[in-house]
Amino acid sequence: MDAQKAIELAKRFAQDYFAAEGVSNIRLEEVRRSSNGNWLITVGFRRDAAHSPVLVGLFKIDYKIFEIDANGAMVSLTDPEIAA
Repeated sequence: MDAQKAIELAKRFAQDYFAAEGVSNIRLEEVRRSSNGNWLITVGFRRDAAHSPVLVGLFKIDYKIFEIDANGAMVSLTDPEIAA
C-alpha cells in the first residue's frame, strides 16, 4: 500500500470512529513508516466541544496517530503524546 492510500484510510478511520463527537476539518499532519513497515499517519481534526459547558460554541483540536498495515487494517490508534 502506498502513502496516499494509507492517508485516505486514516482520515476515514478518524471520521468513522469520532463521528458522534462532531468531527470536522480532518487534515494530514505527519506520515512515517514504523520499523515493521506499517504506516504511522498523524491526523488533526476539530471536535465539537458543545458537551462542555465551559467550551460551548468552541472547537477542540485533537491529533491521533493511526497505525495501518499493508492490508489497510488499523493496527493501533494512539495520542501523539503517548506515542512519543
